[in-house]
Amino acid sequence: MRIKETLIGLLYPKRCPVCHDVVEDKGELVCRICRTKLPLVRQPACRKCGKPLLEEEREYCQDCTRKHHEYRQGRAAFIYDERMRHSIAKFKYEGRREYAAFYAEEIVRSCGREAALWQAQALVPVPLHPSRRRKRGFNQAEVLAEELSRWMGIPVERKILIRSKKTRAQKQLNDQERVSNLKNAFSVIISLGRISLRSISITCIPAFFASLIRSEYTAGMVPLP
Repeated sequence: MRIKETLIGLLYPKRCPVCHDVVEDKGELVCRICRTKLPLVRQPACRKCGKPLLEEEREYCQDCTRKHHEYRQGRAAFIYDERMRHSIAKFKYEGRREYAAFYAEEIVRSCGREAALWQAQALVPVPLHPSRRRKRGFNQAEVLAEELSRWMGIPVERKILIRSKKTRAQKQLNDQERVSNLKNAFSVIISLGRISLRSISITCIPAFFASLIRSEYTAGMVPLP
């Protein structure tokens, strides 16, 4: 087994998810230099969305004081700067599935203690439209959810959130257009027989990158706004 792992490592060396150079330190998911420069979200952070705050006395960011959000809470591991934007692009569009292990580890390290208090019954990856999934070859949110499940011991449920229609790419739209674009794009099935959900923790890749979103639903099949 060790010989096989050594050969795989030589043929397919592990790449740093931030700078994409070879990770030389055994057992590490990110290179030593990038480890010291990760754009982590630190306190103070918005109590609603998890975005960093410039003023310690504030509890909520400007967006959350002006807008209504359908979710209960959001938490993020990284600030979505140019490095992480490049990293997630490689993860989503260049098939770097192995980056999910690093993202999950940092999410748990940054947000795991607070997320445990949510007492979520399931991790729900946001589904891709079938045509987009065929093009990419995988659903990045599902891969990330599976890695988080290993760390957190929470099952991944793929049949709770249903993609109802194909939408435009969100990155090309402003805030208002994004809301309109996602209107009636998803439905939530609450009861699956084997599990009666009170709290759903949805893993997704939003503008704030590696995140956990806490949402709660009560009954039936609920179309998301």
